[in-house]
Amino acid sequence: MSTSLFIFLICFITGVVFILLGFLIGYKNKSNLINGVDFSKISDVTKFCRTFGNGLIVSGVLVALSGCLVYFAGTGLVSFLVSFLIFSSLPLVYFFYAKQKYAAG
Repeated sequence: MSTSLFIFLICFITGVVFILLGFLIGYKNKSNLINGVDFSKISDVTKFCRTFGNGLIVSGVLVALSGCLVYFAGTGLVSFLVSFLIFSSLPLVYFFYAKQKYAAG
């Protein structure tokens, strides 16, 4: 198996997991999938879940796209690593944004 195919498969599977979790959290309001949040301090749990879920979906699509670029377009491994690290950290950014925006009080 070539390296680019292996990277594509790992990125595709990771992207699908992010998208699935984003759908469950954002659109099915499965807030129990989010660990470490005191929901009594969140003013609107539904909007918080929607914002965080959308962030997971966007990140999943971008992670899968970075794997596709390595396999189909033949981009280098360094550019893949940089894009993968940036796209994988997006859920943290969305989490802290949603927590700041919907904090009660």
